[in-house]
Amino acid sequence: MFSMFHKIQVLTVSADKTAKIWEISENGCGNVIKTLAFPASGGVDDMLVGCHWQNHHLVIVSLGGTIHLFSASDLDKAPVQRVPLNGDECGAAEQVDTGSQPKDLSLAIDSPGLVLVSTDSGVALLKGLKVVSNINLGFT
Repeated sequence: MFSMFHKIQVLTVSADKTAKIWEISENGCGNVIKTLAFPASGGVDDMLVGCHWQNHHLVIVSLGGTIHLFSASDLDKAPVQRVPLNGDECGAAEQVDTGSQPKDLSLAIDSPGLVLVSTDSGVALLKGLKVVSNINLGFT
C-alpha cells in the first residue's frame, strides 16, 4: 500500500498474470488505475504470486521465481530490472538466527546485501548472512 497526497493506492497481483494498482477512496471503494500485464510462455510459472510497494519501486514476483522491479513514477516503462531465478542458481538455503521470530523484511535496493528484519521483539540488521545489529524494542 502506498499513500501520496492523501491518495491511498494498493498494489495487487493475480494468477491471471496481471498486477493492478488500485486507488482507494475515503468510503473504502477501489478503482483500478493501472493494469500491468506480464505476457510470457503462458505456463503456470508465469502466474504472479507476490508484490511489494517499497517507496518508489514496485517488486512483483512470479510463481517461477522471476522478480520484476518497476519504477512507481513511470509504470509505462518496461521493468527497471527483471531477474529470473532458476532452481539450480539459488543453491542451498542458509539460515540466520536473528534471536527472535522474523515478521517482515526490507531490502535496500542500492545495497542488496543489507536486510532489515522486524522480529517479535525488535529489529535486526543483516549484512549478508551476518547479524550486525539487533535492537530490542520491547515489543510484547
